Amino acid sequence: MGIQFRNKAAREILSEDVPYPRKLGDVVRCIHSTESREGCGHGPNCVKCVVRNSVAEAFSGKHVHRKRTIYEFYRGTRKVSVPLLITASPLNIKGKQLSILILEDIAELTEARGLLPICANCKKIRNEADYWETVETYIGDHLADVKFSHGLCPKCMIKLYDVDPESL
Repeated sequence: MGIQFRNKAAREILSEDVPYPRKLGDVVRCIHSTESREGCGHGPNCVKCVVRNSVAEAFSGKHVHRKRTIYEFYRGTRKVSVPLLITASPLNIKGKQLSILILEDIAELTEARGLLPICANCKKIRNEADYWETVETYIGDHLADVKFSHGLCPKCMIKLYDVDPESL
């Protein structure tokens, strides 16, 4: 399975200095594409590659719709991890069986989803229903295995009780 055609956005991202058709992992420098001399698709981790398996499903006539994965590749010498949604569908052009592959970069979306709105003053957290809850309530509702034990930090001991914990 190799890249046969690229749209304009893909041409801007994918290297033009390599001959096509080429395998995606070789072109975008997947961290696993160098695990085997044969390149992309032959390393031990390639068996569970969501991109590779989605294209294979499309070649078998199935549709893969927005399957989530973390794609790891090298940008220069730096390892980069990008959350992607993978869509693949079978495509027949003039009797030639192909697959169309769409890679959606959802990094900004997942980053925004990971933000937790917290009041700068009272430290309450705004939940999904726009209700402001204490940190303890919010964490208790969202992370069932977390239990709180309360104490006071040294600064609060001084502020609340005018007692230096070092003197105790």
